[in-house]
Amino acid sequence: MNKLFLAVMALCLVMSSCRKGQIVKPTEPVKTVDQPKTGQSVDNPQPTNPTTFSTLDLNSIEFTPSTNRIPLNAFAFSCKNNTVPITMQLLGIGWTHPSVLHFPVKWNGYFYWMAITPYPNGDNQWENPTSFCSNDGINWREPDEKTAVINLPPTGGAYNSDPSLFYNAADNSIYCFWRQNGVEKGRALFFEKTSDGVNWSEKKLVCSWPAKSVDVIAPSIIQDEGKFYCYGVSTDEAAKGSYFTERAIRRMSSDNLTTGFKPDKANGYELVKIANRPWGDTQEPWHLEVRKVNKVWIMLVATTNNGLYGAGGRLFMGYSTDGLDFTFGERPIADIKATYKSSFIPTYDPKNQVLNVELWRAMSDTWTVYHDYFSIKVK
Repeated sequence: MNKLFLAVMALCLVMSSCRKGQIVKPTEPVKTVDQPKTGQSVDNPQPTNPTTFSTLDLNSIEFTPSTNRIPLNAFAFSCKNNTVPITMQLLGIGWTHPSVLHFPVKWNGYFYWMAITPYPNGDNQWENPTSFCSNDGINWREPDEKTAVINLPPTGGAYNSDPSLFYNAADNSIYCFWRQNGVEKGRALFFEKTSDGVNWSEKKLVCSWPAKSVDVIAPSIIQDEGKFYCYGVSTDEAAKGSYFTERAIRRMSSDNLTTGFKPDKANGYELVKIANRPWGDTQEPWHLEVRKVNKVWIMLVATTNNGLYGAGGRLFMGYSTDGLDFTFGERPIADIKATYKSSFIPTYDPKNQVLNVELWRAMSDTWTVYHDYFSIKVK
């Protein structure tokens, strides 16, 4: 009797504690929050893909050259050994040595700026830096619709070749460097700069060197951590190297953008090292361009048959983490010959882990420039 009485009383107490229509839910388990991993917070988790890379899979390049020849229409200037300049109108043909800058925000009205030299029929007496601007990298125009020439050509058989554009954030100006050949039996590196893309300063000498024993072919200017570097192809190497027969790639450095460069193999003109010879024993470097993305230096090389001046050219790409020791792919970026000094803009895509490359490919068979895209896997 006592046990039955106690059970009935307990049931009554439970029922009296519940409001009408209320259901007593079972106790829910306590939720736990995963602890953040080292270097990660709940409010700011680490990204799924890394924001940097250190290696390029150069053998992953799948690149089919386009037939998109870019229209470059402007007047070329030459002195042809005279003191009075003469002109020639070029309509898409007769151009080479492009150097392109891209701005994420328009600089003086345009995303793209280019320096390039006229080269009709391979006549170096027309070689002289000329500027163009564009908003899509394909359709180009002269900045002021009058003349695109940056500097009038030299006299006496000299010519201005291999322009290299550099944007200096310190004074918000574009600098155009070029190599002058034939000045007082030597060669020299000059520059002019512009803050509006139309009006250029007076040309100034950066450095000079004798016509033999050394050279700075296709100078490429780059800045890294407060220092400035100038890459170029040098000639008359005393001994055959791992990747060259006579023409090697070298690099000058300076604390100043326009002074301090020394094209002296024994003092400051360092030899760039390449472990292999992807272009084979019958070719060597001829022209180049260097860019830097995050912490990786990327170099585009146009080759030449040994002892010649760009004949049989092909394009190869390499990378480095220190700017001096470069690794190149085992094959050219495209199975196409007659390529010449070209320009490229690399952009890192961390989501897809690729380096997207926009290329302005110069061809020596017609002296025209084509616009291409390709990607490289990175890690």
